[in-house]
Amino acid sequence: MYENFILFDEVTDGLIKIIARNHQYLGVNQAIEATRNRKAREGKLGVFWHTQGSGKSYSMVFYTRKIHRKLGSNFTFLICTDREDLDGQIYKTYAGCGLVDNDREPCRASSGKDLKNLLGQHRTYVFSLIQKFHQRVDPGPSLQ
Repeated sequence: MYENFILFDEVTDGLIKIIARNHQYLGVNQAIEATRNRKAREGKLGVFWHTQGSGKSYSMVFYTRKIHRKLGSNFTFLICTDREDLDGQIYKTYAGCGLVDNDREPCRASSGKDLKNLLGQHRTYVFSLIQKFHQRVDPGPSLQ
């Protein structure tokens, strides 16, 4: 609990201490186990379902921090959403927890080309909107 499920988030009112709720603790630990066994699971990690207001952004921070701390490796996490406001909210959570600073080290894709560039740089975190993936694709031969 102390090592993996306590955060400090710098918000407008100052620094706040965040302690994982039970569903975050259980869900993150199950997601970590699925990640550990990803080869046996053929890359299928499952779904970590949340409801509105249940702490999705903090669960993501708990998960990604624990992956880096416990599994090591050189993981790049692509945090991809479909709305500008949600993208901003999640980025602010990671920034408030001291994990990213787009001004110091860019991590927010401004275009599809920028997204490709950031992913090629093996950043720890990359934030993007799903729309940035929009590129023309040759469908290839017809399957008839």
